[in-house]
Amino acid sequence: MKANIKSLLLCLSIITYCSCSENYEEENSNKSSILEITTGIQTRSVIESTSFSGGEQIGVYASDTEGEDYAEGSWNMKAVYNNKWYFDNPLILSEQKATIYAYYPYNEKATIGKSTFVNITPNVYEAIGGQADYLYGQGEADATYPTAKITFKHALARITFAIKRDKNDAGNGVLNKITLRNALGKKTISTTGTMDITTGTITPNVKENASVILSTNYTLNNSTEQKVDILVIPTEITEGDVELVLTIDEGLYVIKMPATKWEKGQQYTYPIIINRTDAHMGEITKAQIGDYYYKDGTWSTEYNSQKVCIGIIFALSDEKDGDINISLKASEHGRIVALNDIEGDYLWIDRDYIDVEGIPNYSSVDGYIKNGYLPHDGNDNYQTEKEHIQPWNLNSWPEINGKYYAFTDYTGRQHNSYLKQTDYPAALNCDSSRDGFWYLPSIGEMARLGMAYSAGLISSVKQDNFSNFHEVDYWTSSEYNEEMAWRYNPSNAYVGQYNKKSRLRVRPVSSF
Repeated sequence: MKANIKSLLLCLSIITYCSCSENYEEENSNKSSILEITTGIQTRSVIESTSFSGGEQIGVYASDTEGEDYAEGSWNMKAVYNNKWYFDNPLILSEQKATIYAYYPYNEKATIGKSTFVNITPNVYEAIGGQADYLYGQGEADATYPTAKITFKHALARITFAIKRDKNDAGNGVLNKITLRNALGKKTISTTGTMDITTGTITPNVKENASVILSTNYTLNNSTEQKVDILVIPTEITEGDVELVLTIDEGLYVIKMPATKWEKGQQYTYPIIINRTDAHMGEITKAQIGDYYYKDGTWSTEYNSQKVCIGIIFALSDEKDGDINISLKASEHGRIVALNDIEGDYLWIDRDYIDVEGIPNYSSVDGYIKNGYLPHDGNDNYQTEKEHIQPWNLNSWPEINGKYYAFTDYTGRQHNSYLKQTDYPAALNCDSSRDGFWYLPSIGEMARLGMAYSAGLISSVKQDNFSNFHEVDYWTSSEYNEEMAWRYNPSNAYVGQYNKKSRLRVRPVSSF
């Protein structure tokens, strides 16, 4: 039988596991010199939970200010959860501050330094496809404040395959098994390694024949995606080095995985449509500017009413959060714009003027021009006199990076990491759910969004669920100097600066 397995969306659904909404097991304000801990798991977690249910075991290390053992027996202490954490051997705290490191699941053999063995081989007793979810976190405690509050983070990456059948697919469509493996002679993925519990970094044990195999026995259909999750040790993939093998109706179908980077605490979604009617296999449909982007991390050129659309793709890049590449016609990575503004007008800063540390000051857009108009149609028509125009458009853009080149500032997500405080309302309100997904765009991102909008690639006419921009200025996260930040007006394509204590509109963006 001829076979065709198409991945409609190779989607880096960078749903990051960072959030400000951790749920903690218990708050304990009673003073004591005995170490106690409360724990939370960052939301959007791999195990789909923000808490422990009971019976889980963690390992705990207590270090002094020099990084040495806090006291005798203060390394790899076992704690068991039963509405609160109970230590086998309680630790007595002194006035000296202790840094408390914790990891999950507990390993009694973790006796070498602050590390533990990692094994992602499926086990029927684990939650996600039989795989253990490795967590790490830290807190502080001393005799005065003996309760260490620990937020667990995820050391593994989560790979989600969203699989359904094409309406013309032949056979019964029973997905018997799914295998993620190294291609012949490659050593990219690993199933075992050693985790540094202070950083969550896993050093893999490299083997050519490493593979993760999940037995599934799902019956696929053409209306609903069947999602299969696999946890992997973070790694960087060169195209073709890793293979996805689907066993369907007892037949094997191999898809070559594209180049990407799987990072800890991240989720990556690969939607796949199965059509075993022609000879092509593993064909991947990449995203294009103007595509709809959905809540599940997938996208499509035609609107899918069965999914929740959250944005429109407006730019493409070679990697997640990488520089926008205007030469790309399709890619697995890029930027999306939210369907609507955040309601209201916002100050860029709500405190004394400050040059935000970590965000560069950009003095011009391209090394020459400080402000002016881009073409209002994205090509060559301007709403101004010649002396005020910017010589850039949808298909022509600066390529040099640096403090004189604001148009190649594509680091809006990084800027927002410095602006997530009430002192910076414009950026803070873009990240309305506080999960780090949406952010206030940089001037380079906003200007590229403006060109796609001006050229009609994104509009309420083309995508009827998209709300057009207001005919006003919008903030970006890029700084000009201590008192001014960069702004953009999508209605007339004007680029310039504005006083940070002015109120402007905001439209969130994100990356995938």
